[in-house]
Amino acid sequence: MTGLYYPDGEYKSREDITMKNLPHDTVEHITPIASDDRSFRELGDLFVRRQAEREQARGIPEHVEFKVHTKYPILLVPFGDVHAGGEDVDYKRFMEEIEFVAGTPGAYAMALGDLTDSFFWGKDGQDGQLGAYVEQNKFARAALRMLGEQEKLIACWKGDHDGWSASMGETMYDEFTSTVKSHYLEGVSYVSLWVGDQVYKISGAHRHNGFSIYNKAHAALRIYRDSGEGSDIAITAHNHRKAVITQPVKRFGGDQENVTYIAVGAYKKSDGWLRKQGYARLDDAEIGPQSILLWPNQKKIETYWTVSEGLQRLVSERSNGEIATAK
Repeated sequence: MTGLYYPDGEYKSREDITMKNLPHDTVEHITPIASDDRSFRELGDLFVRRQAEREQARGIPEHVEFKVHTKYPILLVPFGDVHAGGEDVDYKRFMEEIEFVAGTPGAYAMALGDLTDSFFWGKDGQDGQLGAYVEQNKFARAALRMLGEQEKLIACWKGDHDGWSASMGETMYDEFTSTVKSHYLEGVSYVSLWVGDQVYKISGAHRHNGFSIYNKAHAALRIYRDSGEGSDIAITAHNHRKAVITQPVKRFGGDQENVTYIAVGAYKKSDGWLRKQGYARLDDAEIGPQSILLWPNQKKIETYWTVSEGLQRLVSERSNGEIATAK
């Protein structure tokens, strides 16, 4: 092999020298190459802007206020755990009670989640379904839309089951605020409900930490203690164990007020999973939501075990034709 030795001892072959002295081309990128040279601050500002845009688009507040302009008591019906599509659900009762609320002046509702069953995987889950998840979503939306059109739905919490269908591309909460005209909430959230000039502070969530063999409303008690101190009412669903507890709470300085804790009754009586876990099938007295009569001229909360009992009391008070006075 021929080549050259340089004074510094470096050796280059003939081929190396030839290659080095060949003509070199120049190139031009007529279409510019994309590059991202944004700074730390510019990227951070981008995320802040997108965060604000997403919050505006999704519309998930933590605290909402709702006012009923009235001189008469109202009835609040917090319902949840419908599990539409399940084979052991009291559909007749659910439809009747939603229609009663929608059609009765002074009756209002809050939805606490798990309005659909949404089992769309596995043989056992699907075998217990009476309708496809699209049908379940349509049925639950129709109920909420009926309430929303009458301005009867104060707020709606997302549950567990009714969010599962998102993995299939659709949930019952798609475009919720624009179609139902109500507030969409997730997790522990707060509702200031004005009845006339009286405000009731409500803390709620589909589910919360805490379970007790001694009381069925323990999750609602935990909401109050963990995140809702100062509430008048604390509400949860999820456990399918219906309960109401009212007890006095001492405030700083010695003031004392009653607080009402509610575990909303389910419309679903049982399924294979619940039976496997050792839960007995719920009877008629254990299902369905409670109802709450709220007074406008002073803070007074009356709870009723069923919707029908609360509606009877509401109609009785409003049919008097006189301005309500809490007794």
